[in-house]
Amino acid sequence: EILMSSFYNVSQDVTHLYLTREEREYLDSVGPIVIKGLEARRPMGYLDADGEFKGIMVDYLNQLAAMSGLQFTYEAVKHPTLDKNIADMQKEPFGLLWTGQSLENLESTGVIYQSESLFDTPLAYVRRAGEYVTKYDEHVFAVSSDLEHVGKLLLETNSKSKIIYFDSAKDCMEAVLTKKVEMAILTDKVAEYWLNKPIYEDQLARVAGSGAYIYGMCLYVPQEHQHLISILNKTLAHINDIQKLYMLDNLAQSHRYVRQFEDTFYEYRGVFLIIILLAIGI
Repeated sequence: EILMSSFYNVSQDVTHLYLTREEREYLDSVGPIVIKGLEARRPMGYLDADGEFKGIMVDYLNQLAAMSGLQFTYEAVKHPTLDKNIADMQKEPFGLLWTGQSLENLESTGVIYQSESLFDTPLAYVRRAGEYVTKYDEHVFAVSSDLEHVGKLLLETNSKSKIIYFDSAKDCMEAVLTKKVEMAILTDKVAEYWLNKPIYEDQLARVAGSGAYIYGMCLYVPQEHQHLISILNKTLAHINDIQKLYMLDNLAQSHRYVRQFEDTFYEYRGVFLIIILLAIGI
């Protein structure tokens, strides 16, 4: 109740942002800004059956837009790393919904701008159930391609580790399940989402104590939209970390794992096997 009250009070306060003249002129002149995010990154961002880009990040940014007066529309991109999208960002005015990858390593200062962290989320380590971690620096890890910079950081402190990159979080989970790797590194909400899939829920587990490493989600925009960053940063400054996490938890309820036929088959595999044997016998 306290968090709800605090969240709504923040929503009201943010309508009175102290903006500069240039920022107000920007708000008055700019139309809907296209935010591009990675597809196939459930539940953070994904294309639904109708081709509409949805996800927790989309809903979260819509909340910030309502608070600040900005307008966003959304499209999906496939390139997993920020540097591969910089050229496109300079061709057309759009913001890019992205990762905690730092601009400091991309030599892009003055070309694109990075917002403050939209929110910070823990990293989760997922292993096979019943197996225990002894030495992290001697493991083979699965990391999704959009977390490539996380893999590089891991190797800096765990030089004996090996990283295998996969296209999606689901591929990482499958790699753990099939023993191609020993553990997967995912963001907290992504791990929570996929661990609701019955076969993963039964056979995989989150490593106890994982979540100590924090992963920041930022927004990157081309130079002509630097006012967007300042307005967004002022909006974010009105929301404390606890409120941001509360918002994320609420938004995640709309993007929970939806069971597929393969999940039903897995859960009732014994029944299906009996039916198949009876059918063969008949």
